[in-house]
Amino acid sequence: MSRTASRVAALGGLVYVVLSLLGNDALGGSKGIPTQTDSPSAFGRYFGLHPVTTGRYVAFEIEVLGLVCFIGFAAALWRSLARADEDGVLAGTAFGAALAAIIVKLVSGLPVFAAVYRSKTIDSSTATALIDIGNWAFALTWVLNGVMLAAVAAIALRSDVLPRWLAWGAAILPVPLLATAAVSTKAPPIPFLLALVWIAATSVVLARRTRELAPRAIPVPA
Repeated sequence: MSRTASRVAALGGLVYVVLSLLGNDALGGSKGIPTQTDSPSAFGRYFGLHPVTTGRYVAFEIEVLGLVCFIGFAAALWRSLARADEDGVLAGTAFGAALAAIIVKLVSGLPVFAAVYRSKTIDSSTATALIDIGNWAFALTWVLNGVMLAAVAAIALRSDVLPRWLAWGAAILPVPLLATAAVSTKAPPIPFLLALVWIAATSVVLARRTRELAPRAIPVPA
């Protein structure tokens, strides 16, 4: 892979964070939608007053684009970790957890989008159930991000693939991520936001460190 392509892939993490925040918050992709703690009547009132708009379509597409960019970051992170992981198990675990988080995050948005799309005809109970599915699926991504960070930390703390502050950040964050995922309806998403900061910072570090690597030799049977 060329140096430019490697840097673009590594910067996918930063792009993912920016687009996620833009689509979810700035453009109102899910802004104002009631949460699990609200009553079904609150969902009914919300969807009665907030029909689907072009802005919501755009916000959803922007978030999807951000998740696609995250795939490149996951690959760049795996590539960097694999150089310091003898058997490749931990690096593969980090990559697998990252891909699983992407898939679950994509799935978590579908019921929410369906509820918004059918906002004119959907009943309160159905809307509540769809939003709950999306919210709990989103909370599951915190667990998967925690697994990814734990695998990264296991490699980074005994190597120089990442700066020490990022290695320690990866070691510390899994605990609050796992703890808050179980009580996501009551706990503020601070650990998740800190994980986004870690992803953005790591993305920049990987992009700056990118360099051409010699192709690995493939053993040829005698």
